[in-house]
Amino acid sequence: MLSYYKEHRPGVYDTECDACEVVCKVDSAQLHRRIRNALVYDKARDNARGRALTADIPELRLRVGDRLEPGRDIADVGQGFDDAVTPVEVVFWRRSNEVRTRHRNPMLRADLGLDPATAIAADWLHTIFLGVLLRLVHRIFWILISADFGGSGEATAEGRAAVGVAHLSRRLVLYYAEQRRRGTPVGTEVQCLNAKMIGAKDQPKLKFKAAELSDILPFAASELEQNMECVRGSGGLALLAAAEALMRYIAICKEQPRIVPRTVCEDAHAHIMNSSLY
Repeated sequence: MLSYYKEHRPGVYDTECDACEVVCKVDSAQLHRRIRNALVYDKARDNARGRALTADIPELRLRVGDRLEPGRDIADVGQGFDDAVTPVEVVFWRRSNEVRTRHRNPMLRADLGLDPATAIAADWLHTIFLGVLLRLVHRIFWILISADFGGSGEATAEGRAAVGVAHLSRRLVLYYAEQRRRGTPVGTEVQCLNAKMIGAKDQPKLKFKAAELSDILPFAASELEQNMECVRGSGGLALLAAAEALMRYIAICKEQPRIVPRTVCEDAHAHIMNSSLY
């Protein structure tokens, strides 16, 4: 479900690859030499990103910038191509035709029954819990600390940070206790919340395990809501909306069967997009 987008359908990947690939037959040593002499390595991010042509080869429909790719006859675009014996089939990639695909993956083949639309999903652990969720919780913690939500009265940012982290730690212990009292105990509790675990304000890093983050988000959202008056002018409402959207997304994922109905996918996708746009 994480890889759901309306335009991702079986066959789209092959179509996009076909649009970029120029497959041609090099049938003479002279033509092979012309191609080899025109190839240079151009690894710049916005250029060819590989061994590419510096001159057109009109008879093969090849253009400047077309990048040599591994293919059926040649797996190595370096020495493997240079030592190739003609006739040989070669594959070039035209970046100007790219949509999303940058290379053809040899494992994603129709004859193997493997298509990105049905065989690949994003890693929930890293894209959600250690990605969007981690950054959102970090932002919430630091907006609360910067607003001196614990009422420390400290004049310096360092002082407010130290007191704020201590206050968060106490509040987290109370949150866990309340969850146990309600009969909904947290699966994995953070044993000790300290300054090293939440990093710096301008460095979105939290030293939590993914299982801990799953339950830290509701806590962070609760603290944000309870202290809205002191963070409203700093984007507090937008952060709360993002937290609620992300919590709803996670709930949808946990509630649904393995094969998720299309309408539910659309609902989940809307929630994750809302949580990412805060």
